[in-house]
Amino acid sequence: MTAMSGRSIGHALVLLSLIGCFGVLHGCAAFNKNAAKAEERWDRVRGRIQLQLAEKQFDGGRFADAERTATESLALDPSHVATYVLLARAQLELGRLVSAERTVSIAENAGLASPALSYTRGVILEQRGDIKEALPHYESAAQMEPHNEEYLIAWAECLVAVGQEREALDALDSAIDKLDDRTAVGSLAAQIALLLGDRDGALDRYRRAGISVKDDALLAENFGLLLARAGRCAEAIPYLTQALDAGPKESLQSSARRGLAACYLELKDPARAKEVLEDQVRGEPSDTAAQLLLAKAALATNDMVTALEAVTTAERYDGHRPEVRFVRAVVRWKRGENDSAARLLKDLAVERPEDVDVRCLLGEVLIKLGDTDAARRQFEQALELDPRCVWAADALHSLG
Repeated sequence: MTAMSGRSIGHALVLLSLIGCFGVLHGCAAFNKNAAKAEERWDRVRGRIQLQLAEKQFDGGRFADAERTATESLALDPSHVATYVLLARAQLELGRLVSAERTVSIAENAGLASPALSYTRGVILEQRGDIKEALPHYESAAQMEPHNEEYLIAWAECLVAVGQEREALDALDSAIDKLDDRTAVGSLAAQIALLLGDRDGALDRYRRAGISVKDDALLAENFGLLLARAGRCAEAIPYLTQALDAGPKESLQSSARRGLAACYLELKDPARAKEVLEDQVRGEPSDTAAQLLLAKAALATNDMVTALEAVTTAERYDGHRPEVRFVRAVVRWKRGENDSAARLLKDLAVERPEDVDVRCLLGEVLIKLGDTDAARRQFEQALELDPRCVWAADALHSLG
């Protein structure tokens, strides 16, 4: 082998130098790239740690802290949809509806999606009063996570709010057998069935959910009140009585007593209604609704002392309420205080020109005052408002 010339050796050294330099540069680039990836991974870890802290703060009711921590988490890892959801939930708890909406929009614009994000968008729209716009988001959340009863219930309640009770019932019925705990969904389905007039269907849905109305005072109360609102008072009374007999739960007993008394009044048994209501107002005198029912029951039994006491107490707590003033007018009429009753009813007729009962009672008072022409006009206007008004028709027939 011949020795390399000086020029060849120089070329070789330059080549080796270039190769060495390239290797160093390539190694530096790889190192920088790996370091960046490691830093990114570390940021994601730190972001998840911050998210866990934010979740604990949220669960503890520290919503401002949760908002701040979740924001810090997103700065470290903006790709985690759960962090956006938690941040929006904290903002909603703090009353920051606009901020929550912005947070959800950022996540959606980044291409992120989850059942929780869709549900949160629905909550925001519902709080804005956009029920119809919220509906597809609740539906999406429920369909993406069919075992989540919170999403299912929100979807069903939204359907009911827009008048689609049958669709709500279908959604609940199709999902209930897939749930481990069927109590909440079954109870809602039963209530919707009852609203649709299907009492047997309501009871069947309670059974499917493993719920015994007879074993649960709250369910008995709800069921009884729904029956009462549907005008089925004879069926409602046993359930409401059961709710009252179950135990000393004041909030439950208040609504059950009012419902039971209203049913007794509907069934022309004012004495029993008065008995139920006297217990109620004795312990809760500020219950205006109960005081008004008691006044009506007392009037029906000609107990003017109790009627006057009840309406006077109702006025003390809620004197501007039209229903209170109407019952006061009835009491004045029954007591022969027709001038003051007429003044009160004329004011109410101006405020509530389509109130048939106000016009009919004003007609009765005007008859007592000897102004039959004015009374006739009130009854005629009442019939124009409600052609089925028996009170007005009978009064006009009597006036000739």
